[in-house]
Amino acid sequence: MAIAGETVTDGGAAASAAGVTDANKTDILGGGDAPKEGADAPKTPDPNETPEAKTAREAAEKAAADKKTKDDAKAAAGAPEKYEAFTLPEGFTLPEAEAKEFDAVARGLNLPQDKAQQLLDAFVKREAQKVQGISDFWNKQSADWAEASKTDKEFGGEKFKENAALANKALDAFGTKELRAVLSTYGLSNNPEVIRAFYRVGKTIGEDKLVVGGGPGKGADVSAPEAMYPSMYPKK
Repeated sequence: MAIAGETVTDGGAAASAAGVTDANKTDILGGGDAPKEGADAPKTPDPNETPEAKTAREAAEKAAADKKTKDDAKAAAGAPEKYEAFTLPEGFTLPEAEAKEFDAVARGLNLPQDKAQQLLDAFVKREAQKVQGISDFWNKQSADWAEASKTDKEFGGEKFKENAALANKALDAFGTKELRAVLSTYGLSNNPEVIRAFYRVGKTIGEDKLVVGGGPGKGADVSAPEAMYPSMYPKK
C-alpha cells in the first residue's frame, strides 16, 4: 500500500487505479474491432480441395464479385437521363398521367432502371390485387342477389321464370342498350329491386301491350329473360 510521500513502484497497479487500459489487452467496450464472422471472415483454404473444386470456387467467387461491382455501379449512377420503357404485365396499361407521376417519383428517389422497375412491379401487383378484390366483391354480391330473387315473395318461387320474362318485356320496351350494359357490368340484373321495378311495370301496362323483341334496348344476341337474369341461362 502506498503511503503519502512515497513513490509507487507497481506500474500495473497504478495504471489500473488511474483507469488506464493495458495496451496488450483488447478493450471490451468500444475498443478495437470484433473478430470477423460469417461471409466477411477470411476463409481458410481447404487443404483437401481438389484442383477442379478450386477452379469452380474461384470462378463462382469472381462471378459474384463482378455482379456486385456492376450492381454497385448502377446504384451509384442513380436515375438515368431518361428511363427505358418499363415492362408491364399483359393486359395492364398505365395511364399517361400516372406514368408521368411514377417517373417523377422514381427520378426523385434517384432510382436506376432496375430499381425503378422493381418499384413499378410492386405497384402493379398491388393494383391487380385491388381490381381482383373489386371483381370478387361484385361476383359474390350478384350471386347473393340471385339467390334472394329466386325466393322473393312478390315475383320469386315457382313462377320466377315467368315473372322474370314479364320484367324483361318491360325492359325491352323502355330500356336502352346503355342501361343493359350497366345492369350486366355490375350484376344488377340479379338485384331483386331492379327485377321488381320492371316486373311491376310489366304488370301495370299489361303483357299484351308490351312490345316484344322490338324495344330500343334490345340486343341482337340477347333474348328474354336472359338479359334480366343471365345467371340462370347458359351462354350460347
